[in-house]
Amino acid sequence: MIRKGATNLNICFVAVFAFILTWIGEPLLSGLLIGYAVLVEKDNWLIDQTVQAFFLGFVVSAVSLVLRGALYPFTLIPYIGAAFSMLFDIIISILRILVLVFIIISAVNVSKGKDANVPVISKLSKWGIGFVQKRG
Repeated sequence: MIRKGATNLNICFVAVFAFILTWIGEPLLSGLLIGYAVLVEKDNWLIDQTVQAFFLGFVVSAVSLVLRGALYPFTLIPYIGAAFSMLFDIIISILRILVLVFIIISAVNVSKGKDANVPVISKLSKWGIGFVQKRG
């Protein structure tokens, strides 16, 4: 059964779109989608899915930034700097493939109306939503 929201838009599509935005690296649009879910749709399931997608993108960016900062000084070493640069590229590529697998699994789950259930991220999003609801 297709779940329609307040704007007669398929809610599952919006959740899948949130994960697509995460994959292409659009945190601003992902944040706007959270705003749409909160202010317009007011559907708790959709809010949870969009927040999970946003946090997944945030965690990937943070891990990438930390790795880049940790490995950058080693890339400046003559002769072996290229090897460290290649190592960094391999680690980031593995991370991106892992995230792609999570996104595909999550997109399939939310397209069926289930929870995305991204490991660690789902707990983080539930904590964040609970924190905001307590304060609001």
